Amino acid sequence: MQMETCALIDTDKLASFIGNRLNSDGGYGFARRLYGFEFPSSISETYYALGALSFCGCRIPSKAKTVAYLERSGVLDCAKCLPSAAFHTIGAFLLLGKKPDANPELVAFLERNIGEKSILCGKHRSFWLSADYGAADSPFSRIFYSANALRMLGKKAAGAAWLVRCLQREGGFGAGRADVVSTYHALSALLCAGGFLPDPKKTADFVERCSVASGGYSMAAGGAPAFVETTFFALFSLAMLGEKPKSPEKHIRFIASLQNSDGGFRRSAEMGVSTLANSYYAVGALECLSGDCHSKTHI
Repeated sequence: MQMETCALIDTDKLASFIGNRLNSDGGYGFARRLYGFEFPSSISETYYALGALSFCGCRIPSKAKTVAYLERSGVLDCAKCLPSAAFHTIGAFLLLGKKPDANPELVAFLERNIGEKSILCGKHRSFWLSADYGAADSPFSRIFYSANALRMLGKKAAGAAWLVRCLQREGGFGAGRADVVSTYHALSALLCAGGFLPDPKKTADFVERCSVASGGYSMAAGGAPAFVETTFFALFSLAMLGEKPKSPEKHIRFIASLQNSDGGFRRSAEMGVSTLANSYYAVGALECLSGDCHSKTHI
């Protein structure tokens, strides 16, 4: 993260906020220890914690312990698992500097998930409790998780080209109406598969129309309020399209304003709870605004 952007947030307090959620088993939980009890560790929260630390250039503590936690989960040894679980596990391993191996049957399962019928599976719920807004609700998330899990394993994520048929007249992707979350997931899956987008400029214009005057991006064009995760999805969508936001300064100010006194980030100006997911999306968005968003595992 560039120094001028990093200076707008307190990275030391953020690192402390994240560190307080590191459990004795090596994983990270949704909340900090309370009255001597740990909130159960989850794969997704562990990924968000590691990703946030990586985005802001902070040291990742107890790496060996967290690697052991991920290995004990057995996710990558399964013949089948939720694509989100595979994505978060593989991503967490890579953020810890470890190249993961996966059961060949799991690889084949992920490859099948990219097929057209997978989008008919309806809402895709997270296997572990997580404040993972949007990504758990988008009907395109299953394909996103599968394609990116394969990419991180060094496998070809073929078979996603059909997604272009889900382009809406507004220029974005969606089920009936275009939204930023579906657009981000579809673009990322297409990027993994080497797919062709017929009118990238129109899609970028749709994303920019989701910008909120006071900073940040909403779920859909002309909507409000802005949320930290939809801002992340919009900025990374623009980056994948080779475009930049028209008013980066207001987005930087919006994101920086979401940091709470405990060091974590809340979801929006109106919603005040700090979470690992919010913090991941916040510092990831700032990293993208700094111009360095293709060197990570996150898109």
